[in-house]
Amino acid sequence: MDNLEFPRSGTYTSLEWKSAQESLGADTEYSQVNFSTVNAKSWDDGTIIAGVRFGSTVEGDADIYSLYRLGGFLELSGLETNQLSGAHFGLLSLAYQHRVYQSQILPVYAGVMLQAGNTWQDESDIKFDNMLGSGSLYLGVDSPLGPFYLGYGQTEGGEKAVYFYLGQPYL
Repeated sequence: MDNLEFPRSGTYTSLEWKSAQESLGADTEYSQVNFSTVNAKSWDDGTIIAGVRFGSTVEGDADIYSLYRLGGFLELSGLETNQLSGAHFGLLSLAYQHRVYQSQILPVYAGVMLQAGNTWQDESDIKFDNMLGSGSLYLGVDSPLGPFYLGYGQTEGGEKAVYFYLGQPYL
């Protein structure tokens, strides 16, 4: 991926296995698998960005610090940061981002993103029909101090939030 904050081309993919073992000092034993992929494709000043992320506690019971969390800017925008938590999660996203000002020092982008996702405590609860929908609008600047975002998000349930970030909001 050419730029993690404001990508214009490329793919980022990650697969992770996490295991906590009492024999190594953990309070509880569990294993989790995490997958994410994001792809960006541009033409002129427009970019389509599509992403899939999911994680699952595949063995044992994750402690409270290792539960998956969703909510906040670009993670079901409209919800409070980390409002949802569970032993499993999924998040689908599709965004259109337009470069509204080209500069070597401060390029400016405007974007719209649609998201669907949720967290679940039990594996049997994981279903596409109980995912929450969300949308967001944002203005972003790729500054030397890090990315700057001003955004607005709303969920299908009517929850709304305004976001202001300097730095990476979701990594």
